[in-house]
Amino acid sequence: MAEFVPAETMEVVKKNCPEFYEAVANLQKEVFSGKKLDEKMQRLVLLAVLATLGDEKAIKRQVKKLMEMGATIEEIQDVLKVVYIGAGMPRFIKAVEAVLEVAGDQC
Repeated sequence: MAEFVPAETMEVVKKNCPEFYEAVANLQKEVFSGKKLDEKMQRLVLLAVLATLGDEKAIKRQVKKLMEMGATIEEIQDVLKVVYIGAGMPRFIKAVEAVLEVAGDQC
């Protein structure tokens, strides 16, 4: 749930604003229930967006989630190649470094 926000922050939101918390949780479920793209593909797209934005923490969380879902390093590498074309070398390098922190020697 709300994997772009630290878990401890979401716990505070859940405690103090339960209706808002549920709305966010339901929205995330809806976003990842695509009709044509499965959740893994949607998350690979999200990884490209996060890498383009340069959000290292979110990249790491997304790579971890993708690997838990069975995404391969090759799939993640393919995404990062596209990031290089669209966002340039600095964002590509930043994303690769974040992936290496999560995937280690698998990368």
